[in-house]
Amino acid sequence: MPSMHRSHRVAGALVGSAVGDALGTPFESGPPGQFSARFPVPARGSKTEMCGSESLEPGEFTASTQQALVFAESLLERGGLDEADLADRLCTWGGDLSVGPTTSAAIWFSRFGSETTMDAARRISALTNADPAAGEAAATFHELMRAALDGDDPLASSETDVAVHRTLERALWALRKGRNFAEVMQLAIDVGDETNTVAAVAGGLAGAVFGMGGIPMRWSSAVHGRVRGFGDRRWGLAELQELAAALEGKPLVHYSPGAIPRIGPREVLPGIWAGNLDGARHSEEDFAVISLCRLGDPFPHEVHRMAYIADNDYNHDVDAVRADVLDDVAALRAEGHKVLVHCHAGASRTGLVLRAWLIRTEGMSVEEATAQVPERWPHLGVWNHSFTTTLGRLHSGIETPAPRWG
Repeated sequence: MPSMHRSHRVAGALVGSAVGDALGTPFESGPPGQFSARFPVPARGSKTEMCGSESLEPGEFTASTQQALVFAESLLERGGLDEADLADRLCTWGGDLSVGPTTSAAIWFSRFGSETTMDAARRISALTNADPAAGEAAATFHELMRAALDGDDPLASSETDVAVHRTLERALWALRKGRNFAEVMQLAIDVGDETNTVAAVAGGLAGAVFGMGGIPMRWSSAVHGRVRGFGDRRWGLAELQELAAALEGKPLVHYSPGAIPRIGPREVLPGIWAGNLDGARHSEEDFAVISLCRLGDPFPHEVHRMAYIADNDYNHDVDAVRADVLDDVAALRAEGHKVLVHCHAGASRTGLVLRAWLIRTEGMSVEEATAQVPERWPHLGVWNHSFTTTLGRLHSGIETPAPRWG
């Protein structure tokens, strides 16, 4: 299996932090174990663990992520760390300052090495907290994030031996114990007390370790919010991914796929429809849509999941994404939804899911599934070698061991 591309880690870090914030906030200031008690098994149907609260919509992030976005926009617009500009923006924002969730700044400086990364963390921390210990905690977090983004084990870093802020200590404990992103979140939130801050820090690190594809799509698809004091701009999954790429040095451009001739939706398997991008975009809104490609603006459908998978051989986490998609398809069908699966052309990625469903539910071989799908969906594309390989592992039962949770 190929090594994970850095872009998967960078997107995972920023989105994972926002996901942790949104997941943990409803359990803030509560006793330990609340998350597992409320969700003893994964909630993969139309209602998920993104439960929201009286004041927050399901998936809505809070001050932890807002502050990270304030940092990010200052870094990008000023071309680096400008303390005066950042201080002005923080005053305009006016939210509760926090030392922990500086994921966006950590991504920005991680390319320039350990010394630069940790120095920037201390300087940023000085704007939000006068305690030198807070600055050292921020520096430690930035260095661990740098290691994770480089594909190294952050828990093996000597920086974990330094005395750290309680928030970071709890996040590191969850990262050490969890075997995947979902487990890290469950452990971080079950600690209780400052659940959204701990989960945001743990989510950033876990997102860098497990990659964007390791974040359950039922969570990443739901995350959203606005930054107080900076207009009505809505930040959703696409905007966070675009920002993550910009923090890595790429142009900050909002993706627009343009219009293409519609294909589908067509019922290909019982309860499962297929389509291409515009076939799905313009479908009836009672479909539960699972998107396997970049969209630009989200669809209007009430139930809409977006998986992170590219049609190339860099999908280090293709097994995890494939399993996540199939599990959500099963849960949504069990609730009676018409499930519509699509990618840009409706060919390769869509075909991966259709074939995988037959292999999992009907016990077909890869060859049998590949022969049957075109009878109902002639747009099937089979050029991606990594997709064929993951289907072979699915048929052989060689899968990642089932996690304790998630």
